[in-house]
Amino acid sequence: MALSSSFTHLWQDRSLCNRVQALVIDEAHCIVEWEDNFWKEYSRLAKLRDYIGQDTPILAATATCDTETFKAVWKPLKFGCWPFWGIDVGTDQQNLLYIT
Repeated sequence: MALSSSFTHLWQDRSLCNRVQALVIDEAHCIVEWEDNFWKEYSRLAKLRDYIGQDTPILAATATCDTETFKAVWKPLKFGCWPFWGIDVGTDQQNLLYIT
């Protein structure tokens, strides 16, 4: 949606791009789970870097991200080089119970 033709003209407006404080992408793990159905659109999000610049923070949020998923998310969003800010609290939550 962010890169649809109806939004493209907005991203070309420098005054708008200068006001963007951050770009937030939720459920970032979907890049791996949905594979080809999602990959093409998701990988195009890096194009937003061209509009908002390298100094604007991008937050990719997920609660289910292993190392391979992290790498798959990192590259297409052009996060840059290491180090990065990240919080990993693990996925083994004792207060969760799966009932089938």
